[in-house]
Amino acid sequence: MRKFAVFQFLPLALAVLPMVFGGLVSCVPGVRGAEGELVLDTLRLDSIIPLFDDEAEPALTLGYEVERPVGGSPQLVGSLDRMICSMVENGAYLDADNDVACMLGKFVDSHAGAYHDELNEFTKDELRNNALWLNYEASLRGRVIGQYCDFLSYEVVFYGYNGGAHGQTVCTCSVFDMRQMMPLQLSNVIDEATMPVVSQLFLDRLALFFDCSDYADLKAKGYLFDYSDPGPTENFFFDEKGITWVFNQYDIAPYAYGQPTVTLSWDELQPLLPSESPAMRVF
Repeated sequence: MRKFAVFQFLPLALAVLPMVFGGLVSCVPGVRGAEGELVLDTLRLDSIIPLFDDEAEPALTLGYEVERPVGGSPQLVGSLDRMICSMVENGAYLDADNDVACMLGKFVDSHAGAYHDELNEFTKDELRNNALWLNYEASLRGRVIGQYCDFLSYEVVFYGYNGGAHGQTVCTCSVFDMRQMMPLQLSNVIDEATMPVVSQLFLDRLALFFDCSDYADLKAKGYLFDYSDPGPTENFFFDEKGITWVFNQYDIAPYAYGQPTVTLSWDELQPLLPSESPAMRVF
């Protein structure tokens, strides 16, 4: 169980109290934390679902390890719950309850059902002879990656393999404002008037990820897909260094380049942020 102070930067020691589910998740009420702190618990599942009851392969490896709020003010817990649910596969399992445990149950049901539906057209002999390629995987990790001032940065990492040369990892990041009790949007943080300057800084910093001197050098070397110039997205987090943006595999460059990241320091950003930006509270 992890605890985070609300309205101040106070990282506390980690002591994990896992809740392990052997099958599908049921919705259970959490425990209330003390006033002024957010309490997080971890939901875990490790499961192997064979396609046939009488054979070990092919099978779907399915799992998750997701931190969710179980203590704190009802508004804080509810708002953070909703943000986490919306981050998993673009909110595919979000409903009116905004319950992380129920969302994870839907995640399991969806991937298990899709696995059986996709392979249902093949005969048992065909599947048995190609079992190695048909051992699919779907896993999910959700965790707080840090608290800076009264901003909580959270990431959801999905890994999926459904045949072929390799699987794919998708990382989704969000920043939760614990004072306003809501996730931040980029438009809340950076003003439209200064966005062109921020974007140019962003592009030159992106070039450093690819060991290029600046963005012109990066374009000339042809490392990026030939799309429009990449820019700051909603996929970002806060830490003591500044704001970091994450691109996923194939977003802007071939698979071999992994997940490019861009960090702009607080010193660089301070003169470019509007006075009403929530991020001004870090100074």
